[in-house]
Amino acid sequence: MSVDRDINEYIEAEEIPPVRVMQGDDKPKKSGKGKKIRQRLNLQRLISALLAVLLIFTAFFLYQSSKRSAELEKKLKEAVLENEAKLSATDAGQRIEAAREEGLAEGRQALKDEIMEKLCVPETSSAEVLRRLYDDYIYYVSDNTYHFVRINEELPKHGISKSELVADDNGFFDHYENGTRDSLRVVDVSQFQKKGIDWDRVKAAGVDGCMIRVGFRGYGSGALVEDDCFEENIKKAAAAGLKTGVYFFTQAIDTGEAVEEAEFVLDRIKGHAIELPVALDVEVPGATARANTLTPAERTDAAEAFLKRISEAGYTPMIYVNTYGMFGMLDVERAYKYPIWFAFYSDYIYYPYEVKMWQYTEAAEVDGISGGVDMNVFFQ
Repeated sequence: MSVDRDINEYIEAEEIPPVRVMQGDDKPKKSGKGKKIRQRLNLQRLISALLAVLLIFTAFFLYQSSKRSAELEKKLKEAVLENEAKLSATDAGQRIEAAREEGLAEGRQALKDEIMEKLCVPETSSAEVLRRLYDDYIYYVSDNTYHFVRINEELPKHGISKSELVADDNGFFDHYENGTRDSLRVVDVSQFQKKGIDWDRVKAAGVDGCMIRVGFRGYGSGALVEDDCFEENIKKAAAAGLKTGVYFFTQAIDTGEAVEEAEFVLDRIKGHAIELPVALDVEVPGATARANTLTPAERTDAAEAFLKRISEAGYTPMIYVNTYGMFGMLDVERAYKYPIWFAFYSDYIYYPYEVKMWQYTEAAEVDGISGGVDMNVFFQ
């Protein structure tokens, strides 16, 4: 529909004749019909005006309502956010603490379940469970106290898997690399095995070498003592074709005594074919041992003095330790200037760092030696 012309203009132009000024007899007679038409037109104009006003008012009302709704919605959102912020500020600590307690409770229960599950495995010790649970640490017990030492990732690792350590029918372990044995079977002996070892039978039993105790320093007197069986063992073992090395049990309380111990060893191995290392045995023989009061730093100073002298004499130095000896008695990082002979009695090496020799039992049965004897794998 065209909106170019108003409906009232249409009525005036098309239905109402033009008004003329009449004179004389030309003046029309009054008629009620014209009046009615004008009244009807006035009413239509009024209705149209009212409708226009109503439309304008309605549009204005809707606009104001929409604007007011937007303002109210904005204020409502602001109020909600403000209330949430107030709620977070006052309740956050309680909620965090509650969540933390809940998480700890769940974690404790999971840990207890795991420990229970592992302990229920036949022949599994509590020590073995702790070693598996805390595999980022080295665990040991000393003075009835549990100790956990975090593994130093910067120290060299041995990387020897349990599958690479293979035991034969006699229980002797060997290390295999790509299907080839690349280790030596080595016994270590002292006067505790007594005289009379049949070294030919030891060799025939499949043993490749031996570590023989030269002597020790008395843990009470401090005197240097040669092992009663040293001379016999080193001569007969070499004659049977075994590779030989030696070790000395230290109780030096300072670097001067440590050098004295080294000189004692060098004097006694002079003239013997030493193909395996010369080791310093670092252990605690008893509660009253004279070196027990040393700090790890002081004991490491003494050990370094001994090993340096051995190295200067042209032999390969080595430190003998167990878990406590390494982590409770020495400075580990400094000890790693030298090869390690590590004692851990099992079918795997519970020790992350590089080792030159592993003592895996103190009760091996070797033909030619009476009673149990220490047995080792020497990694070549």
